[in-house]
Amino acid sequence: MGAPDTSLTPAEITAFEIYWSAKRRAVLPARQVLGNPIRLGVRRERGGALWVYYPAGYARILSMGATPVYQVPEPTSFNKLLVWTDSQ
Repeated sequence: MGAPDTSLTPAEITAFEIYWSAKRRAVLPARQVLGNPIRLGVRRERGGALWVYYPAGYARILSMGATPVYQVPEPTSFNKLLVWTDSQ
C-alpha cells in the first residue's frame, strides 16, 4: 500500500519548484547515513517521474537500470516542505 498523495498549496508548489530546479548531479556518499527513502511523484503538465528521495537530500529516478543521482540544496528545509519527520 502506497502513501497517500499530498496536495500542495500554490505557495508550497512555488517553494518546491525552487528547491527541485536547483538540484545538481551528485555522487551518493559511501559512508553517509542517507535515511529511509520515500517515493516522490513529481507531476508536470507534460508528464512526470517517480523518484526515490533520501532525507539527506539525494534523489534519483526510480528505474530498474542505473540512473543519475541528484542532490537538492538545503535538505532540511526541503524535507520540512515535504512534511518529513525523523520517524519516516
